[in-house]
Amino acid sequence: MKRANQYSRRTVWADLVPVAVVLLVVCAGAGCRDDTARDPSVPPGAEDLRVSLPKPEFGYQITSAPHVVPAGSETTVCDIVRFEPQGDEKLVWIGGFESRTSDWTHHMNVHVGVFSVLDAYFGTDVGARYLGHPLGQTDCAALGDIMEQGAYPVYPSQITHQVARLPHGIAVPAVAPLTLIMEHHYINTGDKDVLVNAAVNFYRVPQTEVEHVLTGFYGIGDPIEIPGQSARIESWTCAVERDIEMVAISSHSHARGACFTMNKYDRATSEVSETPFFVNPDWDAPPILFYEPGDWTLRAGDGVHWACHYRNREDRTVTDGPSADDEMCIFVGVGYPSELTVGDIVELAEDPFNSRIPVEELIDRAIVGCEPVTASSPWPEAGQPIPLPEAGPACFEYEKTLEPVVP
Repeated sequence: MKRANQYSRRTVWADLVPVAVVLLVVCAGAGCRDDTARDPSVPPGAEDLRVSLPKPEFGYQITSAPHVVPAGSETTVCDIVRFEPQGDEKLVWIGGFESRTSDWTHHMNVHVGVFSVLDAYFGTDVGARYLGHPLGQTDCAALGDIMEQGAYPVYPSQITHQVARLPHGIAVPAVAPLTLIMEHHYINTGDKDVLVNAAVNFYRVPQTEVEHVLTGFYGIGDPIEIPGQSARIESWTCAVERDIEMVAISSHSHARGACFTMNKYDRATSEVSETPFFVNPDWDAPPILFYEPGDWTLRAGDGVHWACHYRNREDRTVTDGPSADDEMCIFVGVGYPSELTVGDIVELAEDPFNSRIPVEELIDRAIVGCEPVTASSPWPEAGQPIPLPEAGPACFEYEKTLEPVVP
């Protein structure tokens, strides 16, 4: 079956892209810092920005080790963590997520892969041995090809306090124990070292309540090339391969993204709607639009046209890449149903390595392909270098989208 295109198979960098992802209903960032007394282990002169969450009564928690980010620096670290079963459970269903991350966090993504399920079937620490590193914190580069080819972001976080509650009957399957990689990208623009970390809660729901398995689709914009001292609109279009009942959609770009827009692509007319259903002028605080069941069915062949409206005030050309010095233009949507049914998941959990569905196909089967299509952009200057305007880009005529719009 397909899934060979850049939107349905490509794994990314160290930044966002969820694949079988859970996108989130945002809870405001206020009150996200843990104000407990300073630990004597905090390095002298460093600001303590560690955070915590109450542990869920019915669910699991993972936390990263505290990490010092020197003043004026950018760093990415990975924590190999594992949540443990609370009893004799193996297959579990996750119906909600919550995360807290320290100030100065650019993003924190939780990754899964084949390594995630090995402990549940072959014994303790098999997953860590597969990764070649014990549980604990390590340089992401030390994990080598795993982060590029074998780890898939399942939970992306871009704000300090983030909460996701899936609609009733929709859930994400997992096994316990489960080995995960927490990948943290921090940018400390201040003049003091900071001590940072992250925590994520996974809230369980009973299997008897689960009707559909969550699925996801996404688009990665590349290549990106923004000449120095210029503005530029980069845009792309992709169409989904089958119907999706939308649950949520959001965006990701970096600091030169003056605005991020999404418009609906219509298969019947092969045209992109003129009015965007998603507008975000705040690159570091993208809204996450949440749809109630039945609000928006994205039909097979329809899709999303996404555009990043860049302003590059530097003298150098900026291209795509994972660093804050680079740029990105990514959207992620989630919905249901997945190609995998609840019955498929139950069967897989019994013996995933001898199942009629090969383990290596799971991620592909869990994601909806979004195939690139050619369509005219509603932004007439898309793809052309534009002299830096004194005023904002054309998308500024629209207000930031804070409530879900059905296109």
